[in-house]
Amino acid sequence: MQANQLSYQSKVYKTYFSIDANNYVDKIACYENSYTEIEQLVDLAKAQIEIDYTLSLFQVGRYHQYIAQSTPLIEKVITENIFHFQGEDIFQKLLFNKAASLYNIGDIEEASQVLLELCKMDPGNQTYYSFASKTLRMLSYRKYDKMKAAALGMILVALLIIVFEILIARTLMEHIVAPLEFSRNALMGASVGLLILHEFKIRIYIKNVIQSAIASKSA
Repeated sequence: MQANQLSYQSKVYKTYFSIDANNYVDKIACYENSYTEIEQLVDLAKAQIEIDYTLSLFQVGRYHQYIAQSTPLIEKVITENIFHFQGEDIFQKLLFNKAASLYNIGDIEEASQVLLELCKMDPGNQTYYSFASKTLRMLSYRKYDKMKAAALGMILVALLIIVFEILIARTLMEHIVAPLEFSRNALMGASVGLLILHEFKIRIYIKNVIQSAIASKSA
C-alpha cells in the first residue's frame, strides 16, 4: 500500500473527517489534540485536514488564529496545486475568510487590500465587489470628512436659526422672520446638496479604486 493510501486509511484521518461537517468545535479539538499524528501524514492528506481545521477556526470566530494559520496555508495550496476543497475554490475561500477576519479585528485597510486582490481574480463576483466597496467606504470617510463636516455644520446652524426664529423672532422681531426663513432654508438646501455630492464622490472613488485594481491585472 502506498504512503498516501496509508495516510487516508490512518486512524487520525478517519477520525477527523468522521466528525460532523458543522461541528467546528470538535474538529478543532481533534486537530489540536492529534497534532503530532497529523504532522506525520503525507502532504496532501495533512493539507486536507489543515485546510478544514483553518476554516473551522474562522467559523468559531478565532480570527487572529485564522489569519496566522491561513497565511502559510494560502502559499501551500499554491505550491501543492490544491485548487478545490469540498467543491470550492480553496485559494479564494481562504483569502476571502482572511479579509473577513481582518475586517472583524478592525484592520480595515489590510482587509480592503485582500478584497481588491479577490476582485482582480473574479471581477464579476458581487460578494467580493460589495465587501470591497464596504471597506473602501469606511476608509474614504477620512478622505471626504471635511465635506461631510461642512454639511453637518450647515444643518446645525439652520437648526439654531429655527430655534431663534420660534422663541424670539416671531414674537419680538417679526421684521427679520422672512430673512431668517430664507437663511435657514438656504442652509438646509445647501447641506442636502453637499451630502448628495459627498455620497456621489465616495461612490465614484470606490468604483475607480476597484476598476483600477481589476485593470492592473492585465497591465
